[in-house]
Amino acid sequence: MIPSSTNKSAYYARTSSDEQREKQTIQSQIAALEAEIQKNGETVIARYTDDGFSGAMLDRPGLDKLRADLDRKLFTKLYMHSPDRLARDLMLQLLVVKELRKHGIEVVFLSHRFGSSPGDQLLFQMLGAISEFERAQILERTRRGKLHKARSGLLIASIPKFGYKYIPKTDTTPGRYEINPEEAKIVEQVFTLFNSLQVKGTRTLSKELYKLGIKSPSGNLTWAKSTLAKLLKDSTYVGVTYFNKHMACEPIRPRILGRRRRKNSSLRLRPKEEWIPIKVPAIISTNLFEETQRKLARNTEMSDRNRKYEYLVKGLLFCSCSKKMYGYPCHGEPRYKCSDKYSRYPLPKTCSIGTVAAEKLDSAVWATFLHVLELPQVLTDRINKIHANRRARKDGLQTKIQDLTKGLLAIDEQEKRLVKAYSAKVINLSQLESELAELSTKKDALSQEEKTLEAETAAAVPALDPKDVEQYFRLMKERTLSATFETKQEIMRLFAQQVIFNRGQMVIRAYLPNPIPAEFPASVHNREEVSTTSRSLEYDGRSRHLTFEIKLDLSNPEEILIDAEVGTKEDTRLAA
Repeated sequence: MIPSSTNKSAYYARTSSDEQREKQTIQSQIAALEAEIQKNGETVIARYTDDGFSGAMLDRPGLDKLRADLDRKLFTKLYMHSPDRLARDLMLQLLVVKELRKHGIEVVFLSHRFGSSPGDQLLFQMLGAISEFERAQILERTRRGKLHKARSGLLIASIPKFGYKYIPKTDTTPGRYEINPEEAKIVEQVFTLFNSLQVKGTRTLSKELYKLGIKSPSGNLTWAKSTLAKLLKDSTYVGVTYFNKHMACEPIRPRILGRRRRKNSSLRLRPKEEWIPIKVPAIISTNLFEETQRKLARNTEMSDRNRKYEYLVKGLLFCSCSKKMYGYPCHGEPRYKCSDKYSRYPLPKTCSIGTVAAEKLDSAVWATFLHVLELPQVLTDRINKIHANRRARKDGLQTKIQDLTKGLLAIDEQEKRLVKAYSAKVINLSQLESELAELSTKKDALSQEEKTLEAETAAAVPALDPKDVEQYFRLMKERTLSATFETKQEIMRLFAQQVIFNRGQMVIRAYLPNPIPAEFPASVHNREEVSTTSRSLEYDGRSRHLTFEIKLDLSNPEEILIDAEVGTKEDTRLAA
């Protein structure tokens, strides 16, 4: 039997969060609404729901369908649990209710009964304003509570990053991350493989992971570049995750297709001083993470996107004022120019170094590189000279480290004696705490000094073998015989760290891999097989202990000066 127009009813229900949707809290609303409609002897003609959509906006699929059906006159009465299910904002509530009543729809709220009198309308508006105030108050209290919790070092997020598992809080312990051994192994492989010679960026990293059969977080063999980029930039893997890192905001360019479940559906980075660090278990070392960030930054600088002209030392060239130089076309001729003018804008530029023809500079740098390849013995002698003094100091450093270790052991013994004295009631609690605090300060100072000396000891490297250098240079020369521009650019990035320009005078800060590889990197040698040994996965094999500098004059590029002694200088400027 077709119901009469007097008892055609519909209902609208909404939940505002994904958590409420997962807990199926919308079912309790639906049950109450259907029970009320049945109690009144009416028939449900249409059901409209929005599960997990914010009440701060009207762009919701269920509500849109409801408003579209008004012209079809499917129902004459609409049931809702409360006004805030319709919208959180008072003005939006009034807008939709006015539209419903314009079409002759009777609106019924289970929480309150409103009539058409001025008093009832005032009450409706007051409840809408109270609902809006409550929402703002809840949001503010939640925000303050989370900030306090994060500043106390407690974890906020319950959805773990890839490589971790979340251990829920108990009555005695807060929620925390624990390392997931299987996933953590994949994270380590991703970082280590990215820092290998055969991987240039996230695209080649995805290919190598596919070859090795390493699956992504979603279980696929194909890794998305965005997934890899996000993983490689995440500081969580070195033991620090951040809360309050992003702010929710409306998107600048809203997507055309699909719907947003909430109004502020985009994220923007907050200033770094507002980030709140929270310690979690580390999966990789800080050194590996820092090498990864340097390689990512280097890839960004040297990206070939939108390239029209060829620049051999793009991303490597610096002005003597310490600013980067970039390639630009000048009347059809590619040249290099200091970026000081743009980095200081709107302030006036301070650098007076002029431009230089890219072809002239690139040719001089490439010729210098080829010349150095003919001097393996000279270069080996210069590098070994500077490290001879470091190796001579190594024995003295070892003796100092042994003395510091003995001092730390002595402090441990003193702490044990103090505890025994307190147990025997020879000293009181305040004396014990005072003595232990003093010993702790001494212990921290000795530990720090020990770490510094150990770092200096590790800096001492074995002498270079001229045969290894000669073999490495021979491999390089073989690649240069028929090298394309792209190959030359790759070789130059394996050879030079910086090229510094100052009115025709140049310094090339170069390096040798440590240890010297027996074969050329996969990215240049086009090697098909991927090795995952620890040696082959070292980031470019680069070490500052094998750095050296080459000085030359563009007016006389045939004469060069190789100086390994200056490899320890930190200043990137040239003397004027």
